[in-house]
Amino acid sequence: MTIGGSLVLIAIGAILKFAVTARVSGIDVGTVGVVLMVVGLVGLVISVIWLLSQRRRLAAPVVEQRRYVEPVAPERVDPTYRTPPADPGYRTPPGERPDPRDPYDPRV
Repeated sequence: MTIGGSLVLIAIGAILKFAVTARVSGIDVGTVGVVLMVVGLVGLVISVIWLLSQRRRLAAPVVEQRRYVEPVAPERVDPTYRTPPADPGYRTPPGERPDPRDPYDPRV
């Protein structure tokens, strides 16, 4: 039984005990109201105890294992290095030449 259900039972029992004045043959409406209030109170106490025990169990510390990874040093760049100027007489090796029949080759 949840806390909400317990409160509903207590409310219905209080209404039957204090607000209903009708008489029903064979049933004492006031007694039914008291029984519902007692059951609601017992359910409320049990719900609160269960909720507190769950919260205590969930609040247990979580242990995580973390693996240390050595940071990677950035590659050093020589500030004095300059790219060589383009050689106009450079020819591509034969294995790297595009197919002369390639329609997407700008030289065709």
